[in-house]
Amino acid sequence: MKCKVCGAESGKYPLCKICNIKKEQGMIIKCNVCNQWHYINEECPIPQNSSYEQYLYNAKTLISSSEQSYFEAIKACIPDEYYVFPQINLAAFINRTDNSRYHNELFRNVDFLITDNQYFPKIAVEVNDQSHFSADRRERD
Repeated sequence: MKCKVCGAESGKYPLCKICNIKKEQGMIIKCNVCNQWHYINEECPIPQNSSYEQYLYNAKTLISSSEQSYFEAIKACIPDEYYVFPQINLAAFINRTDNSRYHNELFRNVDFLITDNQYFPKIAVEVNDQSHFSADRRERD
């Protein structure tokens, strides 16, 4: 990942080590107007008098264009009594059988889940398209 302020390599974090130190010193903030990281003395890219509403969350695209093609192909191949659901969390259809308090591995998504007409899981599909070629995605996968 690249630093949101200077563009340097930042690993898994939004800020690099140097910008994180500056954040701790109060020089860099996450602006509550534009929701972006920038220097405190830098002007916010959103005018203060705009009708911009700040939301805690923003909607994003559910599946990539590559996954959309797979979605359509899967729908075309399965019988009418089966359903395809994109981006399903493993914990939604898998129960861990031991009593462990830790279920972190179940908080990942599969690209598609195919169920029967009773919504019982039949096939989980993970598409490893070009988005999986980057180093951080390979490590995560």
